[in-house]
Amino acid sequence: MARAFLLNAAWEKLRADPQVQSTGYLASWFQESLHPYLTAINAGILDCATQLPITCDGFMTIVQALDSAYPRMDNSTRQLVANWIGRFLTIHQCQESSAKEWIQSNWKSFLNYAAYSDLTKAWSGFDGFSALEVLTASQLAQLTVAHGVLSNATLTGAVAEALRGQDVRHTGDFLSEFSLLPLEGPLEPKALYALLETVLRKVDESFPDLCSPSLKDLFQVKLQRLLPVADAHILELFPTKIGCADFQDIYKGINLVHHELSPATQRAVYDHRLSFLEGQLAKEGAACTFATSSSREWLQENFGLSSLFADYQTLVHLNPSFQGFEVLDLLTAKQIGALVVISGVLTDGARIGAEVEAAAVMRTFQSQNISELRIFLLEVNALTEQRDIAEITNVQVRNVMLQGIFQILKPYFASVVVTDVESWFGGILTLYLPSVTVEELGYLPSPFNCTELQVVFKSFVNITDLMAIDQNFTGMAHLGELSAVQLAQLTLTEEVFSSVANMEQVFAWLAQLPGLSELAAYWDEFNAVYEKLPPPGTFSKYDPNSYQANRGPARSWESRLRARRSLPQPTFVNVVNISMEVKRIMLTHTMERLQVEFPKFTDADYQLWFTKRLAVVLPSVTATILQRIPITMSCEAYKSVIAGINNCFPEIPEQGKKDVFSYIVSFLTQNSQITAPACSAQSTTRDWLLQFFGRFSMEAPFLKLVSYYRQTFDAYTVLDVLTPSQIGDMMVHSDTLTSMDLATRLVTFFQERDVERVQIILKEFTRAAIQHKLVVLPNPQIAQFLLTSYLALAAAQMEAYTAAEWNTTLQVDLRFFCPVIDTTSLDYFTPQDYESFTTM
Repeated sequence: MARAFLLNAAWEKLRADPQVQSTGYLASWFQESLHPYLTAINAGILDCATQLPITCDGFMTIVQALDSAYPRMDNSTRQLVANWIGRFLTIHQCQESSAKEWIQSNWKSFLNYAAYSDLTKAWSGFDGFSALEVLTASQLAQLTVAHGVLSNATLTGAVAEALRGQDVRHTGDFLSEFSLLPLEGPLEPKALYALLETVLRKVDESFPDLCSPSLKDLFQVKLQRLLPVADAHILELFPTKIGCADFQDIYKGINLVHHELSPATQRAVYDHRLSFLEGQLAKEGAACTFATSSSREWLQENFGLSSLFADYQTLVHLNPSFQGFEVLDLLTAKQIGALVVISGVLTDGARIGAEVEAAAVMRTFQSQNISELRIFLLEVNALTEQRDIAEITNVQVRNVMLQGIFQILKPYFASVVVTDVESWFGGILTLYLPSVTVEELGYLPSPFNCTELQVVFKSFVNITDLMAIDQNFTGMAHLGELSAVQLAQLTLTEEVFSSVANMEQVFAWLAQLPGLSELAAYWDEFNAVYEKLPPPGTFSKYDPNSYQANRGPARSWESRLRARRSLPQPTFVNVVNISMEVKRIMLTHTMERLQVEFPKFTDADYQLWFTKRLAVVLPSVTATILQRIPITMSCEAYKSVIAGINNCFPEIPEQGKKDVFSYIVSFLTQNSQITAPACSAQSTTRDWLLQFFGRFSMEAPFLKLVSYYRQTFDAYTVLDVLTPSQIGDMMVHSDTLTSMDLATRLVTFFQERDVERVQIILKEFTRAAIQHKLVVLPNPQIAQFLLTSYLALAAAQMEAYTAAEWNTTLQVDLRFFCPVIDTTSLDYFTPQDYESFTTM
């Protein structure tokens, strides 16, 4: 206040002094006498000075004096002086040899408070491009807009060069001003690109110094006009020494211009996002998940609109806690398809809320184009096929999804054409069609033409439904129109299963269906229907007349189907009595197909096919069929093959059993270090015999059986599995006759069997002993123990023996034990007549 008072007083005295009209007088006062008070200069003094005779040199001296006080001035005073300089120069036209010199001489530090328009107004010939390096950041931005620099790549190059010569703070100030100014087009993309590249390089040079601009402000505000021209090269210039917060700030800015980017750049943006997140996951163990509280927030913060390029599997990989059902509105149709499969909602019957999740998925597509629904369904089909998911086992989920699908397709069916029908019902909807009801069928236009109806029926209608709609329907006349599932249903009709020729035709058509999945679908359906059939003889023929009576006048096909489902199901006579010849046809043709696939089979594939799918027809196995099954498979795969065949052992003809045994021997005797003989080392005697021979071990002599094992064969762990003949051989060729421990175990086994079976074993022992040229048992004590134990076991039966039975017992069963008969043994000999006595 005092300084202003003194300045005003001095100025009043000065302006009254006649010398003020002299050139240079006023300038000297500003330099000397008034200098201490210049921080309090006001508009009155400056405007008055303008009216005094001041030369351009004097003016520059005054500006120099004012500039020396600049650091101590407040902003309003600085602005006041800058405005005065502009007015003075406008009036007095103090020009210099160059724009740069003119600025430096006349504006000094007060240039910071001048707009670019002030400069051009003060000097009409001012050429800003020749003074770019001395313009302030704001003036440079104003020049850029005023001269349409961004419509001219050459001019942009000059501005970019000026920015490169300044520090990063200058660049930030330039962008702050530039982002606020109105732009007029057309703009040159190359010019925008050059400016963007310059700015990013400048930022990258300084980041993360304290002087570096805020990345949030830079990318979300200041660079918004330039970012639409970004490409993969520009993305490489983004700061890299950043954490999750900076990463998210940068790409939120990119997200704001996402739709203005080229498709290639959009993809490149996703790749850069993914690369950063993968790096965070590898380095920190988490892909920027710590600062987000939900799947929605994580997806939006880290991927934004780029998420449409991501595989759903990638999202789960980066964020194992990612819950796709919470963000269905942010996912693409393809991502939702992957979510539905990966989540297990289709197959996990115990999943809580699965139906609610499925319903949410279908609601998502109600507001989208049918093309999106198609993409979703095709993705589900592709992934289920990759994962060998043949059906949606969560029936409630399947029902919900089918209902939702038909609700969406309902308006579409009004204009449907046959090619569309075939596309939808011939493949896209296959997984869901087992849940179809009359209600869904009612959405289809009626009447369909024959071709369309045929396509729909081929997709999901049961053979019995076809018969209901047309009582004259015969499956054999329409083989080429039936799916694998329907061919399986047809197989279990009397028309086919009772005819070798018809079965050959069915499999001929089945062979034309591409892929192993079709063959698998045939056998899965065959078994599903077969298992539900009653025993032979409990079926009654379907009477088409009863259906015709209910049919009435011609009706739409869906009403006929509705009527069909209110009637008893058509049935077929003795459908389970499939002849061995027909079974052999089915198995033979199946093996012809599988032979090509076996090299790609896993252990699980062998188990599925041989223990489940082919169970009904395996009794028809022959040497020719077995030749198609490789013997170079793994131990586990082989066990599955034998387990499946062993399950139907009683039904296999004798020659078939011999063929199976030959196959087993081929497997066990092959030269291999990883399978066959090597399998013995992995199993106990009992496991080996049950899993590698099953009941077919009965086909081998005992010594042969032992030779295949390649380990120490513990016969006493499998006595219940061996045949009497094999046990008889074992008694001769083991330590049983010299080891009381083994003899005791044999007696225990005898005591758990009926006498008749023990007698057979003893007969086989006598045979084996004679063949081995055994004269006398090696250990009388053990022989007497075995004899006494047997006599005690058979005592009750022997009381009623006839002479012939005593003769067989002593001459055959106990032939080698008679030498050790003593008084104790004789107590068991109780002949019931003289003839028996003399025979004994």
